[in-house]
Amino acid sequence: MKARPVATARYILTDRLARAVSDDAVYGGSLFPPVRALTKLIGVNIGAALALMLVFITIMLRSRKFTPYKWLISLLFAATVATSIIGAQNEWQRLILPAYPALLLMGAATLTHAATVITRNK
Repeated sequence: MKARPVATARYILTDRLARAVSDDAVYGGSLFPPVRALTKLIGVNIGAALALMLVFITIMLRSRKFTPYKWLISLLFAATVATSIIGAQNEWQRLILPAYPALLLMGAATLTHAATVITRNK
């Protein structure tokens, strides 16, 4: 990385990020095949999780509700996913496990906002 920082950054942004975004975000483990069979049914990939984070941030910006709590949640999720994509090779599912609570909170907040917008427009 120190000898060729531009080539390293290009590789991370073009090759590794593309592979990570298309990979599953749900980790089932290899020790328990029945658990892995159940988690394979949930087809969420890392790209969808990152898209949910962008939707969450867009909703925050448009509604002008800049709470430190929401920014902290989104930044923790982004930092965990970025660290796992940059630092690991094909171990993304296992390494983003600590980001699942933040992902669930962002998903719940996004669905709550969508429900309030839908009921307000009726």
